[in-house]
Amino acid sequence: MWEKTENILVNHKSIFKYNLQMKEYFRTYKFMGDLELSRLFDNELEKFKKQLDFDIVTFVPNARSHYDYRGFDHVFEMYNRVFKLESMLEKNDIEDFQSRKSFKERVSTVQSFTVKQNQISENSKILLIDDIYTSGRTITHAQKALNKAGYKKILTFSLVRS
Repeated sequence: MWEKTENILVNHKSIFKYNLQMKEYFRTYKFMGDLELSRLFDNELEKFKKQLDFDIVTFVPNARSHYDYRGFDHVFEMYNRVFKLESMLEKNDIEDFQSRKSFKERVSTVQSFTVKQNQISENSKILLIDDIYTSGRTITHAQKALNKAGYKKILTFSLVRS
């Protein structure tokens, strides 16, 4: 869909499929703040990391209001033990949590990412990570922001995909 509507090459990988158990995991981890659960998939991530070819790893960050609500950045906490994360993106406070939106509302969300000034070569192969890929809108917006800043070699990854 994104290749047709946004003219963006989607090269996405994930490990798990979204189901009721994953829904409960993310509810407990993200919204109840059980940070110990951020370690649950470290072994699987280590194995998967060996299959990927990248120079830099960046992540989809929380908007400031979401960070204030949770008290932590759930994507950063989930991956920071396995990957050396570069903070390349900022997310503007312009929207509600994606989990509270319908599919139609998610895909029509406006761009909310900007790229920070970085000393990273535009020729770097970037792995862009998020927690859940539902509609693809969040990660597509993040990828488009990176593309606009000159980064073209981007692989996207989420732990879970619906």
